[in-house]
Amino acid sequence: MKMIAILVVSDELIARTGLRHLLASVPGFKVVGEAATEDAEQQMMNFNPDVIVLHAADRDSAELVRLVRRASDHAAIVLIGREIRAGHLGLLLAAG
Repeated sequence: MKMIAILVVSDELIARTGLRHLLASVPGFKVVGEAATEDAEQQMMNFNPDVIVLHAADRDSAELVRLVRRASDHAAIVLIGREIRAGHLGLLLAAG
């Protein structure tokens, strides 16, 4: 079975750690790395993940989605967050 390579991106250490542990426990998933927003582009180039799990906790998450899309046109992006407002959701979708 092909493992799905996942990169977890969040500026919140607790969120990154929790997501990493949760995803690593799923058969077929391999967490290849984790990064704060500022390190995300470098980690994408290092690991070339199939999926990027992006914790959209701040107002700059639309810019991060654009950065992810520029760095990796093949990776799927999974956005998670406690609260994503409708207007912000539109920006995120437009970003990629």
